[in-house]
Amino acid sequence: MSFTPQAALDLISRACDDARLGHAYLITGPAGSGKRALAEAIFLRVNRLPSTDDNTLEAHPDAHPISAESKSRRIVTEQIRELERSLHMKSSRAAKKVGVIFDADRLQPAASNAFLKTLEEPPSDSLLLLLTASPESLLDTILSRCLILPLQPPATVQRSEWEIQLLNLLSLWFADPAPRDLPRIFGLVRDFQEILQRCKETIASEYAAELKAEEKALKGVAEARYLEKIEEQYDALTSARTLRERSGLLELLTTWWADVARQHTASPHLDLPDFAIQTAWLATQEDAIATLERLEALEILKENLNYNLNEPLALESAFLKAFR
Repeated sequence: MSFTPQAALDLISRACDDARLGHAYLITGPAGSGKRALAEAIFLRVNRLPSTDDNTLEAHPDAHPISAESKSRRIVTEQIRELERSLHMKSSRAAKKVGVIFDADRLQPAASNAFLKTLEEPPSDSLLLLLTASPESLLDTILSRCLILPLQPPATVQRSEWEIQLLNLLSLWFADPAPRDLPRIFGLVRDFQEILQRCKETIASEYAAELKAEEKALKGVAEARYLEKIEEQYDALTSARTLRERSGLLELLTTWWADVARQHTASPHLDLPDFAIQTAWLATQEDAIATLERLEALEILKENLNYNLNEPLALESAFLKAFR
């Protein structure tokens, strides 16, 4: 179940009134869902403060926001140590000191481990808010110690560069009047796999650079086993983000055909309004049952990949049913 920012704030308000406020909340949701605004509103609500220029997360002395500032765009251990010191100090004016971690998925592995201590032994009269669009990138031990507030996606979705590439690919592919025969289907599969491969390589390169920077900083200071553990955690981050991006691309394929299904019923809502002409034309080329069969093929594909079936074989099989 996901919430609007107002519904999530109402939930926090009731918890405050009933003295059931948790010590740590994980606010999740895609870009534009209102995570930052909700964190601001929660800080004001738990401290019963008016909304003024002096009571923002950046200005109030009892609000302690941190975000990625290092060259590698990661949240480092020293930032967590400083947050912990600030939260252990006596509050200045507010009833609760509030620590806010923006883009919590950017925590370095070492910083994540350091933050666990704060979660396990939260300072008195404090509240921790973690914000992220990628909760799967956080350690399970962090997730298990937070109450999760998932926010609904915004009305206008911000697409990743890979999703934009896929949408352009589908638009051009369907604009081609050539028959959708086997060579064209397998060509579409190859194009989709190329997008996936570029995505995987970019993610792997980003995390490899971050790992190299962290290993350089810890060289001669940390034990070999600790460095191995950090490498394992970066491998896990790479894998988690890669799977998330692949899942998003597969979901976009489903969204495309779901809009075709909506066009069959003249629905006023489309998830891909910029491609309304293409999906409307496709709806004229077949009946609604055929479109639903395509959607079913894509759902089976997602299920098969969850069971780690051979990716190329699973894609070819599903695309033959979904795009022929």
